[in-house]
Amino acid sequence: VVKGGAEESYNLLDLSLSIEQKDGNPVTTGGNGTAAAASSTGKKKKSDDMKSLLYIVTSSSQFNSARKRHMQHQHTDRLKLMMLPVLKESIENMIAAGFDVDLYLVLSYELNSTRLALVEEALPEGVNLEVWDNASPYYYDEGYKNKRAPDKIKDLNRALSRQHRFVVRDKLFDYDFFCAFEDDMLITGEHIHHHLWMSEQLEEMKHNALEETTTKQYGIPSTDIWFADMTKKQFPHIRPGFIRVEVLLDEKEYPLQTEVDIENVPIDHDYSDMGYGTNELVDPSVCCHVKHVGGNGTKAPPQPNSSQLMLWETGISGLGVREMPDGSWVATLPGPRGFLKDNFDYKVGMYKPTASHTLKVTPNGANPKFLAQSAGWMMTRRQLIEMHIDLCKGSFMPPFDAPEFKNNGLYMMNVEYWSGGLQMWCPNHGCNIQRVIQMDPKNFSKHLLYHTSNNKQKQIAQGRRVRFNDLMGQLNTLRKDAVEAKRKAQLKKK
Repeated sequence: VVKGGAEESYNLLDLSLSIEQKDGNPVTTGGNGTAAAASSTGKKKKSDDMKSLLYIVTSSSQFNSARKRHMQHQHTDRLKLMMLPVLKESIENMIAAGFDVDLYLVLSYELNSTRLALVEEALPEGVNLEVWDNASPYYYDEGYKNKRAPDKIKDLNRALSRQHRFVVRDKLFDYDFFCAFEDDMLITGEHIHHHLWMSEQLEEMKHNALEETTTKQYGIPSTDIWFADMTKKQFPHIRPGFIRVEVLLDEKEYPLQTEVDIENVPIDHDYSDMGYGTNELVDPSVCCHVKHVGGNGTKAPPQPNSSQLMLWETGISGLGVREMPDGSWVATLPGPRGFLKDNFDYKVGMYKPTASHTLKVTPNGANPKFLAQSAGWMMTRRQLIEMHIDLCKGSFMPPFDAPEFKNNGLYMMNVEYWSGGLQMWCPNHGCNIQRVIQMDPKNFSKHLLYHTSNNKQKQIAQGRRVRFNDLMGQLNTLRKDAVEAKRKAQLKKK
């Protein structure tokens, strides 16, 4: 595995770990369709020297409707023009990175034989395909006030995003690694390798961590300090994070933030104190240089430059930074916080922008404009088991029982909860995971995922459209602020 030009090796976090299944064998049921297997190129024996990967993709529509008014390709074939290029690009990239990939589609619609043939034709040789169509779950229509019809059964397309969890449970012991994403998210082998490498670094830090620390370090509460010792209890709640980006289509038509909108944190691309250059920028080749994606009407350049990447779901106001025990620096994404009876003694301390800057906007931990949803997740088998048994207040895989869930997880839970990640990194019935992004310039770009629809730049207000290079520079400023604050805290102790 190549990391920053150097050969690195990792294990897959003891993927041989097994658990006793307390409640029987998992099944791929729960919707109004059936899980139908369809082999695209014939079954194959898994290679002993390749890691098996199940790529699960959820799709709610095979055609773009008039409601997709911000997409240039409305009224067009979404499956053919958008979804299939993403599948082909992602899977080819994963295979080239050394993974043995199978594909599982979870669809709200019926995939007829003609459409199935299109999918099969797009897949590389050796990729096994399974399809669960008409997968939206049934529910009793409780509706709102006078619109209730509790004696009628409807399919709940809002909860389609829950259904991939049944697939994960069913396939848990068949694969080493799992990726579950929405149908317009491009995932590369480099993303997966980096997730695995960073997960191993966190595991090693956990092994070397203290069982517990003093209440205060350097006069700062241990759950607030942004450097110094961490405990073994904190590390299971830390996972590599991702941020969605888009490629700018026309900056004149869809301009980014102006000076009025940009936060009061200077932009600094000088990383020379970390052994890098004085003008380090984001590398768009990792996420967004494509071969197949792009023929979907968005007119996005296939090889964008670093200034053409934008984000909309977070900003410097919602982020923090921390020095890890191995000396590396990470940016912390929002979400985790104390909730009800949870004493939150595993909180990961961070240095926040408000410590050294007066901000225009100071979001709370639950502000949806700063939560940085990733439209999916990736985990090893062991990480899934740990999430399901040890970390989540409710279960990560079915059954979704009371009191954590109502109506088998159908009540009020939507795509942001199941797929976007709210369950994983928020506290209410969730797992309170702290997502982190490596700030080392050679690895920073490996946390960016391409939202190939490229439609958010048309929907979101200009004040929230952030050039990713600007955010990278602001995070670097915050890191330098944190380094200086650390130095003063250490001097004060002396």
